[in-house]
Amino acid sequence: MNNFIIIVLDGVGIGELPDADKYNDVGSDTLGNLAKHVGGLNLPNLEKLGLGNIADIKGIKPQAKPLASFGKMIEISSGKDSTSGHWELGGLKLDFDFPTYPNGFSKEIINLFIEKTGVKGILGNKTASGTSIIEELGDEHVNTGYPIVYTSADSVFQIAAHEEVIPIERQYEICRIAREEAIGKINDLFNYRGIQVKEKTKSNSEGIKKIIEYSQKEKGSFIFANLVDFDVYYGHRLDPEGFANCLVEFDNELPKILETLDESDALILTADHGNDPTVTSTDHTREYVPLLYYRKNKDAKNLGIRETFSDVAQTVAHYFKINNGLKGTSFLND
Repeated sequence: MNNFIIIVLDGVGIGELPDADKYNDVGSDTLGNLAKHVGGLNLPNLEKLGLGNIADIKGIKPQAKPLASFGKMIEISSGKDSTSGHWELGGLKLDFDFPTYPNGFSKEIINLFIEKTGVKGILGNKTASGTSIIEELGDEHVNTGYPIVYTSADSVFQIAAHEEVIPIERQYEICRIAREEAIGKINDLFNYRGIQVKEKTKSNSEGIKKIIEYSQKEKGSFIFANLVDFDVYYGHRLDPEGFANCLVEFDNELPKILETLDESDALILTADHGNDPTVTSTDHTREYVPLLYYRKNKDAKNLGIRETFSDVAQTVAHYFKINNGLKGTSFLND
């Protein structure tokens, strides 16, 4: 079908980067640490692809003949957030840090948010994890109907609400307005540029179904998916058992994705940052990300340590024969 598919396993890092000390992330190793915590991971399909060839992960054996080429990638951009990670996967190096809001957002931003969205007021407006701020302000939110606004160590404007208080479609509307009007027009991670078809999904399982659907019906397409459950539900909530179970669920579905591919297709499994659930912080962690590059019936190779996430972008561009000025080095035919 001549499709190239990238699946980002959000937050699934594979060991601290050399500059992890600058981010207070020394010792972070999402896959390694959670595997030790749960007594070993059982991921037979990722194991067959070569996940255990990338790093020492308890329960995951290296393969003499893995089905996929394997390696890991360094993030050269500043930060450890989803935007910088995805932009670098897209071929960019960010030479600046996104702004963060350790003291919450300014009155100007909050007032603009209230004005443009039409909400009566907000709760929160501080740095917090989603779990803790919902526990703290959930009852007040239900009583007042005000959405909860919060941020983290990353450059994010986050909104939490109960869908029986603020219906989900209204929540989407509020978020769209916030992105377009109040918070810098970022309009999702890539500002919808060059994206012909957009699919909202609520879970990894929905995302996997969409990946399979588009892989089966599209021809000559670039399919880019993010599976966020690892990060949102388990990394940020410091839940290694849940994280491990989520990996098992993905591993169980992986053969269904591989079955849709023929010898003309390509698949990359990777991540955008780490989110080690065994540490004390609920923030992302500065880590290498795994790289598994699958071509049906093609010999697998050790791709080593890639110098930038942008090698992914160059590989996709090389596949579609697109000349470009992006960062990175293609491993298409390695």
